[in-house]
Amino acid sequence: MHFQVEQSLDAPVSVVIALFGDSEFASARAAASGALETDTVIHGNPPLEEFTVSIRRTMPTTGIRDDLAKLVGDTLAVNYTEVWEPHDSDSEHRTGTFAVDIVGVPARAHGSLEIAPENEGSRISIEAIVTANVPLVQTLVEEAITRSLTTAIEQELETASMWLSDS
Repeated sequence: MHFQVEQSLDAPVSVVIALFGDSEFASARAAASGALETDTVIHGNPPLEEFTVSIRRTMPTTGIRDDLAKLVGDTLAVNYTEVWEPHDSDSEHRTGTFAVDIVGVPARAHGSLEIAPENEGSRISIEAIVTANVPLVQTLVEEAITRSLTTAIEQELETASMWLSDS
């Protein structure tokens, strides 16, 4: 199942990518997604070089259908990894990839990230594919994950907007 999220941000690409490479912001965005517990690690040298943001979260299952929640319990362990490519001096765009793995659930999401100039600020675009290997309820699981991920991403981007407006 495919989904896309886009949002304008009131800061140039260089400021936004620096924010995404900030460990305090990584923790804040994980908390904004509704996580009960988080662990964040940033590898590499943001913002100009390639860097990786790893966020492990414990997420409540309260937002998913009861019949699906019964299969996985009260919480899910979710591992999120995004890899940002190094700065290209010929372009103001920054691109990356991400993957979401849900521990104990035969489903995952992966996709692309792009931050591009837009007017006085920038625009982040996220495209993803969610796949589940769950016989009989594959579509239900993919829809539930897509809804949850879309909501979490929107909450994280709102957090980014607030952090940028405070700086």
